[in-house]
Amino acid sequence: MSREKAGQDRFYGIGLESFDHQLYEIVLPGRSHRHARKAAEILMGATGTRAFKPFDLLAEGQTDLTAEYRSALPRILPCLFSAYELLSHARRELRAEPNLFETIEYQIDHARSLLRPAPMQLREYLKHRAITRLPSQIGPAHPVLRSPANKFEPASSLARKTASAAAAFSRSIEKDAQEVAALKSRIQNEHRRARTEISQAARRRCAALRRQINAAFADHYKALRAPPGALAAEPGHGMIPIGTLARDSLRKATVKAHQQALRTAIRPVIAEKRAALGQADQLRDQFRKTDRALTQFATTDLQRQWREFASDHDRQIHGPASISPAPDQGKTPFLERIGARAGRLRVQSPAPEQNNLPEPD
Repeated sequence: MSREKAGQDRFYGIGLESFDHQLYEIVLPGRSHRHARKAAEILMGATGTRAFKPFDLLAEGQTDLTAEYRSALPRILPCLFSAYELLSHARRELRAEPNLFETIEYQIDHARSLLRPAPMQLREYLKHRAITRLPSQIGPAHPVLRSPANKFEPASSLARKTASAAAAFSRSIEKDAQEVAALKSRIQNEHRRARTEISQAARRRCAALRRQINAAFADHYKALRAPPGALAAEPGHGMIPIGTLARDSLRKATVKAHQQALRTAIRPVIAEKRAALGQADQLRDQFRKTDRALTQFATTDLQRQWREFASDHDRQIHGPASISPAPDQGKTPFLERIGARAGRLRVQSPAPEQNNLPEPD
């Protein structure tokens, strides 16, 4: 394997063995040798050996990989387009390996930066590249066989009964979610409307009471007006007539009584308003608490039902689960317990008659 770096591009010389046990080589760019080799393997598996050249054992060791790649581009680029088109037609079978498309797209984009392809080839490549971005269930109509586009394919290999039950379960969950959302919105709107109506009713009652009390005190204010010929205070001595002082005192007492009457009449209305608003808020909070409890219970129940569907799915694909027999939990015999305990004891020192070690000096 040889490698050459030009700017940010790395070129690798890849050697592969074809199906007829012949050696071929090609120069491709890549992020690593493994990445370039994978592109070469995809290219050979899709288009054969058209983009390769026979391996030359007598070639020089050091070659200009950049120049070799540029000279081979007119032969490599059409093969890359053909390989990508074949992968695009088989994308439903290759849904588990999306990196195949990314590998060929890397090679095509690199080759397009050095060689201008034919407009028709580029247009077909861009079309198939857009198709590969779509979900695997969506596919174009076949131009020759006239097969319908977007042919339905089940997302799993469930049986018809289990698939129908799963679809009904999904529809019921969606319907319940929509109903709960509509109910929450209606409760919120009703709560807002109730608060508005309570406030408006209290405001109307307060205004009616205020008009009634003002009308009751209007005659008193009219009677306390100063008569046209009333005496004013003398400028030199500052003496105020007794009638004027009496009218001022009565007017102040009337204003105080007027305010006290307004407070006394409006206070129960404000208390009723606060009680009604508190009751509306309490009903809304109670609904929210009940909704949270039901949601938590429903989530647990839905998870249990979904686990049942998943277990049915696994049983239909992999068969019933095999349960390994449990080991015998009977009591261990006495001798085995003694032997196991003896293995954990420390090594005993040998007796004098069994000690064959040389005697110390």
